[in-house]
Amino acid sequence: MLIRKEHHFTKLVIRRFHRVKFHAGQELVLSLIRQQFWIPLGKSAVKKELRNCIDCFKLLAKPVSQMIGDLPIERINPCRAFEKVGIDFAGPITTKCQHTRKANNFKSYICLFICMCTKAVHLELVSSLSAAAFLLALRRFVSRRGYPSDIYSDNGTNFIVALVYLKDLFQLLHNSNVQDYSSSKNIQWHFIPPYALNFGGVWEASVKLTKQHLLKTLKAAELNFEELDTILCQIEACINSRPLYPLSSDPKDLQVLTPGHFLIGCPLLELPDLSLTNQSLSIHSRWSLLMMLKRTFWSRWQLSYLNTLQSRTKWMQDQKNLTVGSLVFIKNPASFSTRWTPGWIVATHPGADGICRVVTIQTSNGVMTRPVSQVAVLPLPPSTTSSRPPEDVKNS
Repeated sequence: MLIRKEHHFTKLVIRRFHRVKFHAGQELVLSLIRQQFWIPLGKSAVKKELRNCIDCFKLLAKPVSQMIGDLPIERINPCRAFEKVGIDFAGPITTKCQHTRKANNFKSYICLFICMCTKAVHLELVSSLSAAAFLLALRRFVSRRGYPSDIYSDNGTNFIVALVYLKDLFQLLHNSNVQDYSSSKNIQWHFIPPYALNFGGVWEASVKLTKQHLLKTLKAAELNFEELDTILCQIEACINSRPLYPLSSDPKDLQVLTPGHFLIGCPLLELPDLSLTNQSLSIHSRWSLLMMLKRTFWSRWQLSYLNTLQSRTKWMQDQKNLTVGSLVFIKNPASFSTRWTPGWIVATHPGADGICRVVTIQTSNGVMTRPVSQVAVLPLPPSTTSSRPPEDVKNS
């Protein structure tokens, strides 16, 4: 019997043979159909219909990929070191209690502050992941590096609690006497979407580098709090002395730009220069020299370091934006794709370039915000996509 490729009866025949034979593949389904029916261009018809099978899709579900966005403005605009700051925690680290001999060890953590512009790093050792411990670390940081204008972090509960506390504090300070003072220290807090590690890649890479230095140094040793804090300060100096761009093979080019240049004018591990006390330089000449060095640092930062940030090795293809009402599965690395949570998109959040990389999803457990790299879109045609998932998706 000859049946048309586009007819609805043909789709029902393909679905029946596919499900009866335990979701068989394209070749087996087509061979079984041809024993009773003939479909012109049958291979493409079977392939298209099998691609729309929800059960097969759940087993082989792949998250959406989107073209990589442009660098955020805080990464490419010159500014004071640690004016735009990213924050993350690392740990836990087993730490010895030094007060008594038989005391139990406790866990300590690393609070990492990174300058979004110069990639300079500031490490603080904290005794817990509480909001109180983080606020103390933040106070120590701003006392040494100055108040940042913007802070970027993930959605850690200690960060969110601290944000609520700081908002209350700023409201308290905004009176007629200290309005100017408090407004000059106001901090804008920005949270990246949940489970969007690529949104915080600049501090995730520094956390990885810090862990590598620490693990290679400590190995199996256990230090007390003061010893561990000292090690972290030395690791901080190493990270701030690393080159910002690949070294040149030119034997005359011995100077390389590091984050330390934006902190003290040279790498933190560089040998001290010869004494200049015997050389007479006027205050104006010294000021001109400092300004010239500052312009030189930022010129090299723009010409050498900034160009290295433009290289892209993946996510270079522009993909179709997700739309409201699309049915999706939310990726869970701890479970198989057949157990991913289903839901439907209720809102999209496109960036400045018009590309959507974050969506809000309604599930049976509530509303969630996820990056598109954490969702897989069901292969349903537009005519069947509604604002609520069908029963076979909700019950899966």
